[in-house]
Amino acid sequence: MFKLIKWLFILAILAVIALAATGYKIGGKTVVEHFKSIVGAKAYDEGMKDMRSLVGEAIKAVGEAVSPEVTQDERKELENVIKKEMEGSKTQQQQVIEPPAAPTKTQGGK
Repeated sequence: MFKLIKWLFILAILAVIALAATGYKIGGKTVVEHFKSIVGAKAYDEGMKDMRSLVGEAIKAVGEAVSPEVTQDERKELENVIKKEMEGSKTQQQQVIEPPAAPTKTQGGK
């Protein structure tokens, strides 16, 4: 289903590009004129300003949340995870894997 939607979306984009290249008029305007009227609208400009401010605030918030320094709590958590992983690998190494039994004549051995 996703492939169908993706295919239709790509097809629509190609159709818009073809209509823009040929200068075909839709509703008395070309595709390029429609695009220019949307981009030149006051609501579009205000929306872009809002988006820029939201993205800027998000980048600031993420930048403050991520610090290059590792705190003591983070270091302890990391050490605990490493210890658990090391203990898990030791128990796996201690398990003995028995080799399969040799085939008998009834099982197809020679």
